[in-house]
Amino acid sequence: MKIYITGLPSGYEVEHLVRLFYPMAPLTLTPPEEGEDCVWAEKKEDSLYAMVREQGQSRDAAAPLPRPVEAGGETVEFTLASLTYDLLRSWTGIRPPWGKMTGVRPVRLIHDKRAAGWSETDIDHFFLERFDCSEQKYQMAKAIADLQEPILKVGSAPKTYSLYIGIPFCPSICLYCSFGSHVLSRWEHMVDPYLDALIKELIFISENMKDYTLDTIYIGGGTPTTLNAAQMERLLTKVTELFPMEQVQEFTVEAGRPDTINKEVLKAIRKFPVTRISINPQTMNQETLDLIGRHHTVEEIEEHNILGATFLAMNRAIAQLSPQPALALIDGNRNTGIAVPSRCIVGGDGKCADIAAASVLAKVTRDRYMRRMAETYPQYGFEKHKGYGTAAHYAAIREHGPCPIHRPSFLKKMH
Repeated sequence: MKIYITGLPSGYEVEHLVRLFYPMAPLTLTPPEEGEDCVWAEKKEDSLYAMVREQGQSRDAAAPLPRPVEAGGETVEFTLASLTYDLLRSWTGIRPPWGKMTGVRPVRLIHDKRAAGWSETDIDHFFLERFDCSEQKYQMAKAIADLQEPILKVGSAPKTYSLYIGIPFCPSICLYCSFGSHVLSRWEHMVDPYLDALIKELIFISENMKDYTLDTIYIGGGTPTTLNAAQMERLLTKVTELFPMEQVQEFTVEAGRPDTINKEVLKAIRKFPVTRISINPQTMNQETLDLIGRHHTVEEIEEHNILGATFLAMNRAIAQLSPQPALALIDGNRNTGIAVPSRCIVGGDGKCADIAAASVLAKVTRDRYMRRMAETYPQYGFEKHKGYGTAAHYAAIREHGPCPIHRPSFLKKMH
């Protein structure tokens, strides 16, 4: 499958919408040959045209040019992208959860529209109708915007500021990276001198911002967790000595490279009022990780993320109980991070009535979720197999390709 876009100064929006349906399709600058699988999007002199051709069959669609933006119309590029999206949605049977939205900050749109005075009804229409965003994703975006709004109001108050502290060292330089960073193995001798200079700058900032309120701190990079435990502790000690922490709403240390995270550095961070760490594996495609120079694996991220998410969900559930339980019964052999006294029971659903009842509730909840996913991705039959690795499920993946809720580790079981 190839993507061919012609007649526009920029086909960026169209190209990325097509990749919602055909993620690996390359963009070609020359017209595909007759009979070749392709998505063709074209602005003609007086109309717009889109066509999809796959395995000898094809379908096309056309639309008039939109009214000028100044007269209340859409841009030509968005209109052509929408025409192509509607064609591919009907052709593939796939409805992307975020609809036509391809940017990285959908929540920002909600903040911007509210700031511009839009009503909630107008914002609803903007997401659900203009962009064909699913109700589930839109409600999630709105919930996140509501959570962020109080912090953003604090950050926009008069005489407040945010502090960014950069650590320009990384284990390696990723292929795509454009940030100013240096490979640690070559420049390790410069880390301590850099911290010396950085601390002098922090002293200067603290002295010159005494009349302002610090509300957020972000230590980014590079990769801040390339600092060893002693260096991290030195930096954080100085930050907390120089700046008042009472008004800080959010204090983040970026741990963007999973392969740099170790217990000693985390313990050092834990001694200070850091409220968040930011971990970014970049991609869940192992081939891409290898290509860009990352040294962790998809399996490592999935194993630790799933386990961490399980314990996080357990703690959240426990926190909502009133009164608080005296003992948590865990179905399994690990209870790391559980906030109350706990007991592990291997095979607990067959030995303990409490765990058995909880497992029934969990299965019913999962089944309901999979039925909702079946409405978004009807071609996979989620309402029948509930996401388990049945022959029918694997056959649907082979026919239609994976959708966004399929994990790479699940797909490997097909081979």
